[in-house]
Amino acid sequence: MSGPDHLSRYAICNLHVNACPPYGRLHWVTVTERVRHTGQVTLEDLIQRLRDFAAARDWEPYHTPKNLVMALSGEVGELTSLFQWLTPDEAKAWRDDPALEANVLDEIADVTLYLVRLADVLGLDLFAAANAKIDRNELRFPALER
Repeated sequence: MSGPDHLSRYAICNLHVNACPPYGRLHWVTVTERVRHTGQVTLEDLIQRLRDFAAARDWEPYHTPKNLVMALSGEVGELTSLFQWLTPDEAKAWRDDPALEANVLDEIADVTLYLVRLADVLGLDLFAAANAKIDRNELRFPALER
């Protein structure tokens, strides 16, 4: 379903039912029913919020590196599918389609959340790892002389 009248839907875990471990039953809510977290959030805040979220649902045993990498890969696939058949111009104009914009934002968020959670479970400093990689890339791929 797409188009301007389409409301994005979100799967929310029903905490009273644990029929399908680890996530229980899912029910759908529309974007208007979504609870919003507001204010500035640091990476440390996000890490703690993800820890609390998993702990409140007893999901820690399922948040193994293997499972988190598989979930991350799935979310990257979902993000990829949103752009797969778009032309380069259509991809650049992704915000012009409200349904596509909502879906891109959701999938980017999913990718981010799984990556942050994976780094936390592995005990990695995500920013330090990213900066170290940029340092290595600067050596591998020197800047063009202008």
